[in-house]
Amino acid sequence: MQYVDASHRFSKAIKLLSSIPIAVDEPPTIVDGLTVSEIYSLKAILCNNLSSCYLKHHDYDIVIELCKKVLEQDDRNVKAMYKLAISYFEVHDYHKALEKLECVLKLDPENKAATDKMKDFVQKVNETNARVNAMFKKMFV
Repeated sequence: MQYVDASHRFSKAIKLLSSIPIAVDEPPTIVDGLTVSEIYSLKAILCNNLSSCYLKHHDYDIVIELCKKVLEQDDRNVKAMYKLAISYFEVHDYHKALEKLECVLKLDPENKAATDKMKDFVQKVNETNARVNAMFKKMFV
């Protein structure tokens, strides 16, 4: 239940931030005492937190969209990249999952969760490939 409440609050905060008019003929550098980059950074943080809530509820498509928004703002955000890898894996996009997990490990080689997930991912991909190969053998023998 706490994730539902948190996701509601994060969503509301994102909507409020998104309603701040920034795209004008000559964009301001400061809006309500915050720089535009601070506003975008705050929005990325909120999207990252919201993606954690959706990940807990296994809403992987939403997690993917939110993490992509975070990575547009900060392409080195390890947490968003990790959640994106998990979500890609869960929707069976193994290539993208492995790609994102490799990025996490490049940015943070000591990341134990990513190292463990990589082992799980590789094992699952190998099992899937073995099943596919076995099906092809049955089809052509």
